[in-house]
Amino acid sequence: MAANRHVTKPCACCGAPFHPHYVGSKRQPQRFCSLRCGQLKRHDSLIVRFWSKVARRLGCWEWQAGVSTKGYGKFSVSPGHDIGAHRFMYQLLYGPIPNGLYVCHHCDNPRCVRPDHLFLGTNSDNILDGVRKGRAATGDRSGPRLYPERMIRGEQHHSAKLTATDIVSIRAQAAQGIRPARIAKAFNVAHSSIAKILYGRSWRHIP
Repeated sequence: MAANRHVTKPCACCGAPFHPHYVGSKRQPQRFCSLRCGQLKRHDSLIVRFWSKVARRLGCWEWQAGVSTKGYGKFSVSPGHDIGAHRFMYQLLYGPIPNGLYVCHHCDNPRCVRPDHLFLGTNSDNILDGVRKGRAATGDRSGPRLYPERMIRGEQHHSAKLTATDIVSIRAQAAQGIRPARIAKAFNVAHSSIAKILYGRSWRHIP
């Protein structure tokens, strides 16, 4: 079914009247008068979605959605394409990130996207910054010892299948002589996961 050439509708972006065509498998009428208007509107929707996941407080502006294995916020800009939330924020306000440079944190909080807490640096700059802040140190000077509240671990991790209560139960069952393979089956996890728990290689923060 073709659109009536004499019927106009306002563009969903700029408001200018235009003659819509029917597009897509469901034959929906066009919403935008041009490709540029469509791109601008999608960009605006992306920005709104991004800000909805940011908690702006007096200190760090923390990302409230998914995070990477290293604790950095992840933002989906399109299906199957995620970008670091802190990198998205930097590009949003300051423009493209030059090749070879990283977006680093003054605050050393990987979830933070506050603009004045971010700065550009080389890989060497990032490593030296980590050394100064204790991320590369060991023992009592290590990052986990100095800033335990910043560690993403246990059931807070996005891929965690167990809870702190599960860990206590797993250790208790092992102490009763129940075989690790049977425990793994009961909790629907790999045998190696149970072994790491029992040998203190994971979930060490649970007493």
